[in-house]
Amino acid sequence: MTGIIIQSLAGVMWTLAYILIILRSRRDRVYGMPLVALCANLTWEFYYTLVELPPHDDPTKLAAQFVVNFVWLVFDLVILVQVLRYGPRQFTWISPALFYGLFALTLAITGPTIVLLNKEFDDIYGVRASFVQNLAMSALFLVMLNARRSVAGQSVGIAVSKMIGTALAALGVYLYPPAPVYDDSVLLPFLYIAILAVDLVYTFMLVRLRRAPAARDEATPTTAAVPA
Repeated sequence: MTGIIIQSLAGVMWTLAYILIILRSRRDRVYGMPLVALCANLTWEFYYTLVELPPHDDPTKLAAQFVVNFVWLVFDLVILVQVLRYGPRQFTWISPALFYGLFALTLAITGPTIVLLNKEFDDIYGVRASFVQNLAMSALFLVMLNARRSVAGQSVGIAVSKMIGTALAALGVYLYPPAPVYDDSVLLPFLYIAILAVDLVYTFMLVRLRRAPAARDEATPTTAAVPA
């Protein structure tokens, strides 16, 4: 039961992060999640919601996992709509058609990578890929912050919600692994620490940029034109 509570709290914090991303993106009229990270999230949540739900023995945990995954998938689809709407104006040096083509190519490459990574390690719960893509997302948020040189589409609330949600998810897997194979993992503990470290750096840089006199709430075409 404690494991379910921890993972449920992780789900709540990540759901909050999604909501804040959507609201901030709508306000600033820029997308709020790095493109590669969105493609990875869409793939993981679609696959482990509608194709191959993780086989938890506990019906309560299985139901909770499905609900959380489905909610995240819906929010990711909303973020996808925002990317398709606001993305072209941030890539001013290419045509909208080319932007959509490049995004489709990114999804076509990122998606199978996530699925095949799980297949390669026979990870039926998708745990390794979820934390690998989480680390990539944390790094890409830093890249996006540097590229825009503003807090457009981003906020401390998003950063903190993501950080706490991921930390709780890591704690849940560490204390209550869904399968014995994760007990001996040397990769997962490294990923937990690395994600937390990068999230702390991102939050610090976000606070620092917000306090800078030149910080703006809206990205100009010049600063937003660098992809993330």
